[in-house]
Amino acid sequence: FLGQLRSQGQTPRSVQRDRKEPESHQWTLSIQRELPGNMVAQVAYVGNVGRNQLTRTYVNTLDPVSRRRPLSTFGQIDEKRFDGNTNFHGLQSSLQRSFSKGFLFQAQYMWGNAISDNSGSGEGGQIQDVACRACDRGPADYDIRHTLTANSVYQLPFARNRLYGGWDISGLFTARTGRPFSVVVNRASGVVPSGQTQAQRANYVGGDAYAANRGPGLWLNPAAFGTPASGTYGSGGRNGFRGPGLWQADVGLSKKFRLAEALNIDFRTEVFNLFNRAQYGEPVANLSTGTFGRILQTANDGATGTGTSRQLQFMLRLNF
Repeated sequence: FLGQLRSQGQTPRSVQRDRKEPESHQWTLSIQRELPGNMVAQVAYVGNVGRNQLTRTYVNTLDPVSRRRPLSTFGQIDEKRFDGNTNFHGLQSSLQRSFSKGFLFQAQYMWGNAISDNSGSGEGGQIQDVACRACDRGPADYDIRHTLTANSVYQLPFARNRLYGGWDISGLFTARTGRPFSVVVNRASGVVPSGQTQAQRANYVGGDAYAANRGPGLWLNPAAFGTPASGTYGSGGRNGFRGPGLWQADVGLSKKFRLAEALNIDFRTEVFNLFNRAQYGEPVANLSTGTFGRILQTANDGATGTGTSRQLQFMLRLNF
């Protein structure tokens, strides 16, 4: 098999032979209490552990001392493995008021801590040092420590049968802290101990990692990072830094117009990002680029949804 690949000049890929099936274990404990005023409060602890998760690594890497590969006629071999680990612990709390007297209210807060030694989409994330999986243990890509959401609906109590009355006002507020990311650097295979150039992190040399007046013009402090010396790995932790948080308020206004006994029209208008607050994405995290530390993207490049600029949406539906 390897001889055939060598004659064709290809670089082989491989899948772990003794792989185990991925596992996920979840548990939760919650306490709920009814309060006056049609209110219900709940507090819950949520846990999750993942084992044998899909990862992407490289074998047949250079020996750091001899600088030779075990299979000398091949380069590094891209291998898919099932040895990733994840865990999550979260505190969830909520307060709900069931719909009564024309008013509904719900609020949820979650503190979460998601840790992994590999995360990503598709084939999974890549590992800096294939000989040190523990060195890649850190916040998962989806680790958002604090999340707050609140929504409400209020039926205006006056003139429900008049044109100017009977409107429903709804609102949604969303806030969260920033997502984690790694500061990386471009490196040649000759200066990396294993010769594996993917996912190589920069050195964190100390000091404040963030700019003094951090914003989209400069979020990270370039003086806090450096290129690792030849023959060493970067000291910056995986996903050790955070991008900007996000908060957004959306409102809606709706009314049902009755035209006949079996004929009515629903009208609804919605405003996303009511205050037109700028919602920034993560900064450029590659130390080798001229735009390092700057934020060049929004949290959402799509047309609608959380993280866009202010958007207005109208809906008209005929029911019969």
